[in-house]
Amino acid sequence: MGDGGTATTTTVTATAAGDNTAAAPSPTLPGTTPPTKENPVTTPGTDNSALAALKGRTVYLDPGHAGTAPPAELTADDGRGATKPCNTSGTASDAGWPEHTFTWEISQQLKSVLESAGATVLLSRDDDTGRADCIDERTRRENASAADVVVSLHADGAGPGNTGFHISSITDPLPQNLPDESSRLAATVRDAMVGAGLAPSNYLGTDGLHPRADLTGLNLSSKPKILIEFGNMRDLGDLAELQSPDGRQKRAEAVAHGLADYLS
Repeated sequence: MGDGGTATTTTVTATAAGDNTAAAPSPTLPGTTPPTKENPVTTPGTDNSALAALKGRTVYLDPGHAGTAPPAELTADDGRGATKPCNTSGTASDAGWPEHTFTWEISQQLKSVLESAGATVLLSRDDDTGRADCIDERTRRENASAADVVVSLHADGAGPGNTGFHISSITDPLPQNLPDESSRLAATVRDAMVGAGLAPSNYLGTDGLHPRADLTGLNLSSKPKILIEFGNMRDLGDLAELQSPDGRQKRAEAVAHGLADYLS
C-alpha cells in the first residue's frame, strides 16, 4: 500500500493503494508503446553485464511501512498543505502476512542484486521490527542523499481477482519534483517488469502505470522517484508469488534491469 495507508481491506477505487485524496488518471507515458507479455520490450536475465550502468550509481530503497506502527496521533506533512498518518505497518494477506515484511524481504533481495552490479544501496529503515521514520522524514533523507534514483517498495490490499503490479510517479507536480524523469523511470521499470513476464495491474492504472498526486513520498521528493505496488496481497495467486523467494527474486531482478536501463 502507498504511504500512510491502513491495514484494512482496500476498496478498489483510484485511491485503493493509499490515502484519501483522489488519484489522477493514469495515461500511458507520451511517446511510449506499452509492452505486453506476448511482445515484451526487454527480457531481464541474471547476466550482470546487462546491469553495467548501475556501477558507481546510488540507489535509495524505501521498504514501505515499518514493523511497528507509530502512535495514531503522530502525523506527517503530505506535501500539499495537509497531514496524514506518520506511517503504518501497511496491509496484510487474509492470513495475516504483513506488507511490511514483504517490502523488507524484497528490499534485501533487490539490494543484493544492485550491489552485485556495483551500485551503492541506501535504505530508509534498518530492520523489520522497529517503528522507523515517518514518511516525510524518510523523503527528506532521500532528498539529502546522493541517490540517483529512489524506489519505494509496496504491495496492495485490494479484493481477490485484482492482480498485477503498478508503478506510481508524481502527477500534478510541485516545484521540487522531477516529473519528467520520474515518469521516464516509471515507464522504464514497467517495461523491464513486463519483459520479465510480470503482468501489469488489471484494476488500477493503465498498462502498469498509475501516476498519483496524493502520496507524501512522491509529493516531497526532489529525486527521480517511483513507488511500486508489486501485487495484491489479498489475491491468492499474487500472494503466492510475493511470499515465494523465487517470485521476489524475479521481481527484484526485473526492477534492477529497469533501473540499469534508466541510468544507461
